[in-house]
Amino acid sequence: MRPRIVVVPPSAETGKIAQELAPAGFETTLITRENGQFAAALSEANYIICYPSVKLDAAFYQMAPRLRLVQLLTAGYDDVDLAAARRVGVPVANNGGANAISVSEHALMLMLTVARRVIWQHASVSAGRWRGNGPSPRMYELFGKTLGIVGLGTIGKKVARLAQTFRMRVEYYDIARLSEDAEDGLGVRFRLLNELLANADVVSLHVPLNESTRGMIGEGELARMKPSAILINTSRGPVIDAAALYQALSAGKLFGAGLDVFDPEPPRPDDPLLRLDNVVLTAHFAGPTSSRAFAMPSTTCSGSSAVSGRYGSSRSYKICCSRAETRLTRPRNPVPRRRRPARGRDPLPDQTRRRLVCRCARHRRPQWLVAP
Repeated sequence: MRPRIVVVPPSAETGKIAQELAPAGFETTLITRENGQFAAALSEANYIICYPSVKLDAAFYQMAPRLRLVQLLTAGYDDVDLAAARRVGVPVANNGGANAISVSEHALMLMLTVARRVIWQHASVSAGRWRGNGPSPRMYELFGKTLGIVGLGTIGKKVARLAQTFRMRVEYYDIARLSEDAEDGLGVRFRLLNELLANADVVSLHVPLNESTRGMIGEGELARMKPSAILINTSRGPVIDAAALYQALSAGKLFGAGLDVFDPEPPRPDDPLLRLDNVVLTAHFAGPTSSRAFAMPSTTCSGSSAVSGRYGSSRSYKICCSRAETRLTRPRNPVPRRRRPARGRDPLPDQTRRRLVCRCARHRRPQWLVAP
């Protein structure tokens, strides 16, 4: 019997793309949680592709005794019960990097929108006030400013590169510091978090939500920032203490903020941040674009193929840990095997390799979960 992939798509478009990209030799089933067939489909599923909105708890794994992989469509995994996955030995792979381009562009858009008071300008012109019929508000250029990136992962690195096109100086804070050569290559400099907050004209958050990052930007951290500073959050809402942020913005202790994420989501109608004129708000839309609608199912389907052993080897896979991300890797400079160093190179230089890359604290370096 062919292995079965169960896809719980967020939209009909994503489901159609997932079916088209499903690897040969698999049976692909599209299902929704509302149609009453979810439990029946899980009982036969070998792989599931879904958003973390599907409740992945102990009861879920009991309904899916044949499950070999949970593949998330998103990079975020904060709503996933990883302990339950570890107990049953089922790896959970996130989709790191699938929406990195769109999120990084969105972060730059928020920086520009806040710095140039675009919302105020639009409201004034559309209401017939041209330039507001009064003194113009302060506005800033990004040129020559210092950007502080908190969390230099896939998205953080892309934000750094985009910011450098505006001639911004880029500093970063991350629990895993880059080597000096890597910092030079990317054009960034490491700072401790408190140093970064005090130096930066713009602070952009790109961290996962976990116990160490929940509330990491609170009253004390906001107090260290410049009164002219801008705070951007495209990561997760609970990373910022919303009450402390409101106090800082309403008191003029920050120039402004651009928020794509909230706690909770959607925000409550009486959330005081919604009433501030120095805040730009978007509805957790940094990731979804038409381009990403194709890329996200594409990389998730490769995860199922990798675990099944259809790329590289049919040997059984090794569970390195219960959280990994699928990545598509290609050798940078393919050359004949006899001229390639034996160590540190892809064994198949002329082919694309699909691998599961572990990103947990124990395994910061890429780990093969599928035998090469």
